[in-house]
Amino acid sequence: MLVHIGVFLIAISFAIVSIYIAIMLLKTSRILSTAGRSVSLMEARVDQMIGEMEDTLYVAGNTVNDLDVKLDSMTSAFYVVRDLADTSETLTEGISGVTQSYEQDDTLKGTGPFVRIIQFSEFAVGIVKSWKQGERKGKSNQGGEGSL
Repeated sequence: MLVHIGVFLIAISFAIVSIYIAIMLLKTSRILSTAGRSVSLMEARVDQMIGEMEDTLYVAGNTVNDLDVKLDSMTSAFYVVRDLADTSETLTEGISGVTQSYEQDDTLKGTGPFVRIIQFSEFAVGIVKSWKQGERKGKSNQGGEGSL
């Protein structure tokens, strides 16, 4: 009889352990199904983010290309400014030499101020002509390009 009671207690212990294992497996199953849904949602979000990142990279590439074109067009403007500076320097050196020769000439002592006015007006006309020429070149370069 003790053997029967011992077997009965082992059977009850086995049933309790089996029920506990079954409950743990159910909880694990629920956790895994929740994790599966989370992974599928994450996958959908990652796919959406990748699409948006591709669009962003495309727009960034277009912006970089546009900036490159605009910088190329600005290069000519900087060349014009450099040429204006060189022209201004050349004109100033020429005017300085001519002014000194007029100052040293004794026969033209009273005409010095008038000569300077004429020289500076010629200098101003040269700068305006150079500026207009650069402006025309700048407008002709912008003909085929878009603007912001």
